[in-house]
Amino acid sequence: MQINLQPFGANSVTDAMAQAFGRFQVFKVSGNFTAPKSGNYLVIAIGGGGGGGGGGGVTAAASRSGSGGGGGGGGLMVTNIVTIAKDNVVGVTIGAGGIGGAGNLGLNGADGSSGGDTVFGAFFTALGGTPGRGGIADFVTEQFRGERGSVGGGYGGGVAGIITTAASSDGSNGAAGFTPGAGGGGGGGASNNGTANRKGGDGGNGAPGICIVIW
Repeated sequence: MQINLQPFGANSVTDAMAQAFGRFQVFKVSGNFTAPKSGNYLVIAIGGGGGGGGGGGVTAAASRSGSGGGGGGGGLMVTNIVTIAKDNVVGVTIGAGGIGGAGNLGLNGADGSSGGDTVFGAFFTALGGTPGRGGIADFVTEQFRGERGSVGGGYGGGVAGIITTAASSDGSNGAAGFTPGAGGGGGGGASNNGTANRKGGDGGNGAPGICIVIW
């Protein structure tokens, strides 16, 4: 039986939760699971989160702003009941978090990268999260804020300062994913009043996945 759940967000599967089921093993890095008995095992796997997009930059042209990058998507959470013979060894690959895209100086922000897949042997795979899109540079608009990054299982980006006659700032960096499989936040867009080039914030890295085996 396999159940595919929604992209993983803020609700973490913790060691304490797994312990409530009885005997278990948690993989936060890749390794091997050696079955202590023959029979059924409940496996919970979460793919790595996608990296957030970088924020858009601005040039020294007057009263411009860049948009914030999109947040990376969260890794898919999959639960599966598998049958393994005693002493069989199953390879476990933990999906890496995606890398956040760089914010740019006077240019569009770079896209983040996808999260890696978490794989439990030949039994099943939990897909990694999608990358956040980079923000757009040089919107010619007064009083323009950088847009928040899209959620999509990840976390939204920062917001640029409001453009005023005195405002000029780099975009804020996006937060890293802080629970297993969470996407990184998008970088904030930059803003200026025509005095200098400004850089969009960098996107945050996605968090790595996790795999929990319970018996």
